[in-house]
Amino acid sequence: MNTKLILVEGIPGSGKTSTAEYISSYLNRKNIANELFKEGNLDHPADYESTACLSKDEYYKIQSQLKSDKKSLTDYIIKNDDDYLIEYGKLYHDKKINISDEILNQLTDSDIYNLTPVKHSHVIKDKWIKFAKKAVTQGQVNIFECCFLQNPLTTMMAYHNTSKDYIIKHVKDLEQIISELNPLLILLEPKNIEEQFDRVKKERSEEWLNFVIDYVTNQSYGQENNLNGYSGLIEFYQDLAELELNIFSKLSLNKILIKDPHLNWKQNYQKINAFLKKALGGRDEEEAI
Repeated sequence: MNTKLILVEGIPGSGKTSTAEYISSYLNRKNIANELFKEGNLDHPADYESTACLSKDEYYKIQSQLKSDKKSLTDYIIKNDDDYLIEYGKLYHDKKINISDEILNQLTDSDIYNLTPVKHSHVIKDKWIKFAKKAVTQGQVNIFECCFLQNPLTTMMAYHNTSKDYIIKHVKDLEQIISELNPLLILLEPKNIEEQFDRVKKERSEEWLNFVIDYVTNQSYGQENNLNGYSGLIEFYQDLAELELNIFSKLSLNKILIKDPHLNWKQNYQKINAFLKKALGGRDEEEAI
């Protein structure tokens, strides 16, 4: 297969996970080695999940507060230039380490996705660079959801109210970093944002919905634009989807736009099949869904 990376993107509930799983199954049927990295994977090769970024002084302060064997902490630390990246998601689940709620809250506050836009972009791009260098030598296709468009757009818009030009530049930089992997991008575009979230809120927990509403309405973008409650959530994702399509149009990589994905999944999978078949160099035959 010519590509080493397939990116599946779209707003919450658009069908990213189902589509990514379908693509992985498709490649398995073709005996093409692949690995799917879903949103929230603590071992994601190009993104960070539940990872704090600390200065040297901040790191030693946290270390001094730990009651357990401090050497065990080193298993969850990545030294990155002058920064100390602490994988607190993994640290939290390690029974050997006694981590208090106070320390956990400090690490959460210092999450990579809470950094300034410039710092966040630098740290994220550095990991993408390392991933790309390794992936180009591997004999497998990596399948990612969320981390190329959805995560950076949500963070930079909602949390920082970053300029659209800066966000576009960040994504374009990522495109350049992964260019040698001949990536494929599949963007799932819902026809109606409000109808999509009306459906999603029936499928997901009230806790999830309240978290997302709080994140997109009570941060910089929401406050600047006077967003409130469920209607504010809809307005935010309408704006994000518009920017996402704008960025999509500016990207040079091999891509496909799936409009109104939930309308007819069988038809959409056929479109994805044809898209993947072309990327395979026409080596396989058309198959039924």
